[in-house]
Amino acid sequence: MASLNYALSLLQGVPIAAQVLTVIAVIPIAIYTYDWVRKERLFPGYPLISLNGKTPEESWINFPKETLGIVEETLSVIEDLFGEQTRGGEWQTISIRGAAMQIVAQNTLRIMVGEKLCHDPELIDIHTRHAGAVFAAGSENRAFSTALWPIVHWFLPLPQQLRKQLKRAEGIMGQEVRRREQEARMAIASGRKMAKFSDSVAWHVDVTKSLGVKDHDQTAGQLAFTMAALDNTSTQIGRSNTAEDVRGGVQRRVKVWHADKQVE
Repeated sequence: MASLNYALSLLQGVPIAAQVLTVIAVIPIAIYTYDWVRKERLFPGYPLISLNGKTPEESWINFPKETLGIVEETLSVIEDLFGEQTRGGEWQTISIRGAAMQIVAQNTLRIMVGEKLCHDPELIDIHTRHAGAVFAAGSENRAFSTALWPIVHWFLPLPQQLRKQLKRAEGIMGQEVRRREQEARMAIASGRKMAKFSDSVAWHVDVTKSLGVKDHDQTAGQLAFTMAALDNTSTQIGRSNTAEDVRGGVQRRVKVWHADKQVE
């Protein structure tokens, strides 16, 4: 109480205008600090497989089962995208880059949240759009001074869009993810081995526990992983070197095609 009275007595000698300016200056600093702390809680210093050279024993997902699931998912999505176009016996022009986005998004969801959710068309659309909007939203923020970022991102269109996408993704996958998280936590608490699933939900729980993170937003984490996968993999698939490979062997493919026609 004495300290409070002493502080108040000091403030009495400070002009009101100076007090107001001080409060205004402190607000963005406080918001920035809160924003920084909140972000740090989501997988701080997060490498994908190794945690400072140490991987928790239970972090390993069932890789053979996972690999088989990816193969099945890739075949399924390629059939969905190109099946009708390739059944006529004629050469077709196909957009590799546009298709790559959906192939990678659906496979990433298969790895992250499992077979049940990875076929949801709205969830695929959200993850694909979110991956593209993240970098554009960053550019919107960078148009302002760094000190203003914690404030302006609440009002800029693309950051608002990202928050809406996160909310909608939470509505679609949140209940299933939370149910699986609870199962994993109960297994860890009881000392039992976690059930093996062909996704990374339980793995996220194990990783955050190993890092000492008590609370995290797994939906946001899943969106971040999809963004990283789409940014890297789909770009590589859709690059011009893919077109060069196809064009380089087109004469051979035409000869094979004509040979097949003659056999028929």
